[in-house]
Amino acid sequence: MKRLLIIDDDKTSRDIIKLYVQKHYLIDEAVKPDEALELISKNKYDAILMDIGLGYEMNGITLTKKIHKIKGYENIPVIAVTAFATLSDRENILSAGLDYYISKPFVREELLRFLDNVFKKYENKDKDKK
Repeated sequence: MKRLLIIDDDKTSRDIIKLYVQKHYLIDEAVKPDEALELISKNKYDAILMDIGLGYEMNGITLTKKIHKIKGYENIPVIAVTAFATLSDRENILSAGLDYYISKPFVREELLRFLDNVFKKYENKDKDKK
């Protein structure tokens, strides 16, 4: 079973995501950037669901850049899960280094389908490199 890390300062958002995906994925969660970095140093995640407006000293974009510098996490998909929902928000977030983007709110089936597609693309990228 694939393992996801949810990084979001909003408990309701974390709870909704967990409720939607917990039967399909192993879930860990972090509220603060330093907590997320600690979990990443101890565990191997298949993808990271990242809020952009974390409300701490580091936003999701800056945290993603740090994560992608960690050995073993250079190519792990980091997915923006955010309320920043305009087309320009999406373009700015993706051009800043996040790998994928889904805007809040979403329904369960949409999130599961989205994650399935991310993992299919990620696995195909790995096959192409070999």
